[in-house]
Amino acid sequence: MKIIKAFRVLLMLGTTAASCLCPPAVFAQSSATAPPIVVSKDPGNNALQDLKGVPDSVKALVGTFDKSSSQYLDRQQALLLKLKSATTSQDRAAIRDELQNNRQAFLTELKTFRAQLRDDLTALKGKVSQAELQRVLDAGREATDRGDRHKGKH
Repeated sequence: MKIIKAFRVLLMLGTTAASCLCPPAVFAQSSATAPPIVVSKDPGNNALQDLKGVPDSVKALVGTFDKSSSQYLDRQQALLLKLKSATTSQDRAAIRDELQNNRQAFLTELKTFRAQLRDDLTALKGKVSQAELQRVLDAGREATDRGDRHKGKH
């Protein structure tokens, strides 16, 4: 029994000493959190640089959408800051309505962008497949003109 009591006292002294020596930020339940990391927009990171070989109409469409999405995000962020500083419930309700209207307008623009992009890609796909078909047909004509229809026979 004396050994168990001595062990319990030693354990209590050890935990008390550890709590005094270790700062509270070390513990998982501490309220000290790391500051948020803010990622700035890199002006050199241009989405149009990745579109090599893409037709100009698609590049223009993507560029226009990239600008409008940046404007939407900036507007939403400004409205959220405004919402945090709003003092009356009427102001908060008006800002929330404006946030929803801004979101709906952007979603409508997104649908339009997707439809235009789909149409442009379908037209591009038609051009590519027609050119590829023409290449295969020309290769077939050349093969029949040379007379080498059967492999290994001249």
